[in-house]
Amino acid sequence: MEAIILGSGGMMPVPRRHLSSVAVRFKESGEILVFDAGEGTQLSFRRAGLSVLRLSRICITHTHADHVTGIFGLLMYIAQAPRDTPLAVHGPANLARFMDAFYAIESRTPFPVDVQEFSEEGLIIETKNYRVESRFLRHSRPCVGYALTERDRPGRFDAAKAEMLTIPEGPERARLHRGESILLSDGRTIQPEDVVGPARPGRKFVYITDSLPCKGAYQLAEGADLLVAEGMFLHDLKNHARKKWHSTATQAAKLAKRAGVKRLVVTHISPRYMYKDLPLFEEEVQAIFPSSLVARDGLTIDIPGE
Repeated sequence: MEAIILGSGGMMPVPRRHLSSVAVRFKESGEILVFDAGEGTQLSFRRAGLSVLRLSRICITHTHADHVTGIFGLLMYIAQAPRDTPLAVHGPANLARFMDAFYAIESRTPFPVDVQEFSEEGLIIETKNYRVESRFLRHSRPCVGYALTERDRPGRFDAAKAEMLTIPEGPERARLHRGESILLSDGRTIQPEDVVGPARPGRKFVYITDSLPCKGAYQLAEGADLLVAEGMFLHDLKNHARKKWHSTATQAAKLAKRAGVKRLVVTHISPRYMYKDLPLFEEEVQAIFPSSLVARDGLTIDIPGE
């Protein structure tokens, strides 16, 4: 599982920084989810070498332009591929109205677009591999954050024990790893727990942007393996940030520390800061939460599991 920063900026793009968007890719299945789609997302998606055939969902935090104006370009880019499978677009109030505008400029796509607007927080996506929940944040219009949690994964297969038990390589080992018992040709029954360790907890990715510090942000972030969170301004502009309904880098770091996350990536950087200013953000957040990075477009972060 990995996260790719497609856009790390807020409000307007600047050189070397597109607007807010993060892709999460499951390495095992290849499935991709995108969180927010600011202007230029289709360019970053292509530059990252991501497959439009593997993109299953777009999750939008809110309908401010710097988080949604890239959807149309992304849909038109996907439409150039031989795809007919549905694409789901999830988000809070005003998403459906915004998506209606797409059909004013593009009559159709060769694949169904399933717009799923929700008005209550909680579980919004559940599949056999993961679940996604939302919580309301504190912004100037309805805005949510997301937590994507992978389902528990099978324990590690102990090949050395399998050799000791003379279990042949092939389907028998695969069945054991899936949790099935097997009967060997010599009459012995092998149970999965004989060669497979305890289940490994699923990894947790959290995306929070455009919000003052709030309870919902903490509820989502708690125990995350990777938290991608807004830190739009350096903390000397905390009063300005509050007036604009945004968080500072320091506030993002404090959230990560309090919530017990493993790693933090600070994103949604204000256009008042240029690329050369990013070390100032790193210094500020790492002083509070050392396991921090500041987002740069194209940055790929591995989310390792146990």
